[in-house]
Amino acid sequence: MSDKKVLKKSTLRNDILSMDDCSSQEVTIKEWKGVRILVKSFTAEERYNLLNFCMDSKNPERVDGGKLFIYTVIASSFDPDNLDEKIFSDGDYNVLKIKSASALEQIVNVSNRLNGLLEEDIKAAEKN
Repeated sequence: MSDKKVLKKSTLRNDILSMDDCSSQEVTIKEWKGVRILVKSFTAEERYNLLNFCMDSKNPERVDGGKLFIYTVIASSFDPDNLDEKIFSDGDYNVLKIKSASALEQIVNVSNRLNGLLEEDIKAAEKN
């Protein structure tokens, strides 16, 4: 692919490349006594890595939906009072699996919306 046209000095290009385009939304989880969680969107690399990590080991063409559900919570949940502090780590996976599905789904739904993932996109990835 030729970059000749891209190398042209473009204020639009510079504006796009320098812009902070990641978003976030605070969610209050009533099941957890009103705890506030900041759900952050993923970068393109984070989204790719998450989906790649959640591939089904038995069928590498298919995403493991259960694994994706929990790891989406882990990857997108931050402390709203300390924006760089993740709440959960990979080591919390087994404990999160037994937490309220409703509580986790609130986080996953916001994360999916912020990341442009629709429910039908996820179901299609799980089937493939």
